[in-house]
Amino acid sequence: MKSRAHLSKMRVLVELLEARREGSRRIHADEVIVSDVVNCNGRRYPANVVRSAVEEVRGHLEERVGQDRPVYYLGEVEHPLHKVTRHPNLLETVVKWDEISFDGGSVSLGGQLLETAKGMDILALMEGGVQPGVSVRGHGQSKRVKEDGQSVEEVTEAHITGFDLVVEPSFSNAEAVLESERGIEEEESE
Repeated sequence: MKSRAHLSKMRVLVELLEARREGSRRIHADEVIVSDVVNCNGRRYPANVVRSAVEEVRGHLEERVGQDRPVYYLGEVEHPLHKVTRHPNLLETVVKWDEISFDGGSVSLGGQLLETAKGMDILALMEGGVQPGVSVRGHGQSKRVKEDGQSVEEVTEAHITGFDLVVEPSFSNAEAVLESERGIEEEESE
């Protein structure tokens, strides 16, 4: 099992991707949630809990097509003050997440960086080399367990309501990256 010391050395990249259509930029993040490790907030998300939460999100993303009231998974700048009890603030929204995957170990996201005033600020920061982190917003159940003399919050049920761009993510590798930068890095490493 990975320890906190291991997590502090990991870097999660959030990438801004090339535009799919004029004016929009794609954004990508890997290792947004890493299963079965204790994160910087002292929580551990078992793989079965992560899988269930991701399947719930994916179901909502798939069912929104043709629905009268679509479900969006949005990202704000930093976490909202009352992140568990309220919906996202539209004026704080900078990302509309539309892809999520879980490989059994970690969660990856894809979405559109929105051209709101704050979204353009995030774009300028990212193009200037500032990589925001990504942190999950949601609610659920947990229990305290003792492990190696430490108290760990073991998540037993999770319901994700969004993923926010933050300075200090709970999983230290969870950074957003513009997709165009990821493509350049991959080409240079070949």
